[in-house]
Amino acid sequence: MNYQQIIFIRHFKPKIDKSRPITEWELDDDAILEMEQRISKINFKNIEKVFTSPEKKALTTAKFIANNLNIRLIVTDNLKEVDRSKTGFIEGDYKQIVKDYFTAHNFKYEWEPLEKVKERIKRFLITIKDEGNDIVVVSHGMYLSILLSPYFQKDIVSFWNDLKLGEIITVKKNRLLELWGILC
Repeated sequence: MNYQQIIFIRHFKPKIDKSRPITEWELDDDAILEMEQRISKINFKNIEKVFTSPEKKALTTAKFIANNLNIRLIVTDNLKEVDRSKTGFIEGDYKQIVKDYFTAHNFKYEWEPLEKVKERIKRFLITIKDEGNDIVVVSHGMYLSILLSPYFQKDIVSFWNDLKLGEIITVKKNRLLELWGILC
């Protein structure tokens, strides 16, 4: 029986800069210190690769892990956050806006369609299907909620609301692949 694990990490707290696209935001200084302290305490045995979104918020964490463990870093667009670039920074009740996105209830913004995100998730899962060791994956809140809420049998909105910045979640790879129809 194959019990390989995937360690998912949501990026740590970003430095909000309304003048820049969200995809270009970086971690704030306190978040970098927190990230270094928390990541240094994790036992990453059997890890050979770190997969990450190219967005700076995730890439900073992934580079730190890869450099400390002297392992391969793989950057993939399939781990990017939901594309909200056509909207820009949103003032207002962001939690309600994300809930509306997940439930398609009166959603008025031009974000990447949920089905497109699910296609990216499946492409990513196919690329890691044959990985022989445990892996680390660094990504984003909405993306990870779409990916992992079925695994934990939790409503996607509740999962997203509960998912903390810098949260680390370990799952069994084959179970996740089965849930997404990659292993049948």
